[in-house]
Amino acid sequence: MKDHCRKLAYGSPVQRLAYRAINNLGILDDFKTFTPLLCGTIPIGVNTAGSDLDIVMNVMEKDFSDFKEKVTHLYGDFEQFSMREKQKQNRPVMKANFVFEAFEFELFAQPVPSYRQRAYQHMITEAAMLEKYPFIKQRVISLKQSGMKTEPAFAYVLGLSGDPYEAVLKWGREQGILHEEE
Repeated sequence: MKDHCRKLAYGSPVQRLAYRAINNLGILDDFKTFTPLLCGTIPIGVNTAGSDLDIVMNVMEKDFSDFKEKVTHLYGDFEQFSMREKQKQNRPVMKANFVFEAFEFELFAQPVPSYRQRAYQHMITEAAMLEKYPFIKQRVISLKQSGMKTEPAFAYVLGLSGDPYEAVLKWGREQGILHEEE
């Protein structure tokens, strides 16, 4: 299991349950050829009720059919299973959702290296924000509990202007967390 996921084993009760669910599912091993990376709010501890486990993967367009077949074979019978293909940021994307051990999983596949995908970049930037400004954590969680999405909550708390999704990434580049090509 990847180091970024392994630390969940020693985190909050929800993080420990998430770690166990990911490990029991075996998803990181089953899809290792697609470089799966766990993203989202649970790894950085700003999750709220109903937060899901997002896993991004680098899947070339030519491999979408095989990926879809594998996901359907492994998880097609799971509760709330759904899969869809669409375009996002002018790239083909495949999303699959299902519930396992009380967690909603969202698999997000696109032909982009996993570490360069926006969900992962947002998470590592937000983790750096929390490290630099630990006092913002409860405010972000409160805003999320009142219905605000994660990136807008971080942008609001830190006074970042413009599109909150872009503002978070810009902050990450300015702090040297992300590099320009990312």
